[in-house]
Amino acid sequence: INHALLTADAILARGTPCVGWVANRIETDLHAAGEVMATLENRLPFELLDEVERGQDPALPKLVARVAEAVA
Repeated sequence: INHALLTADAILARGTPCVGWVANRIETDLHAAGEVMATLENRLPFELLDEVERGQDPALPKLVARVAEAVA
């Protein structure tokens, strides 16, 4: 959570455009995963675009379409 929030702060401080974020679940047995996601969704100032589980190929066409929507 801390790394995501610090990254968001750095993006905002630099004025870098950001259309959203992707949740990358690398720990499949993460304790309180639902609470972590809820915290990130509530505290990050960007839209959640997609969630990718460990070992899963991200649905790149879907993600590209979401980014295109966000910047349109």
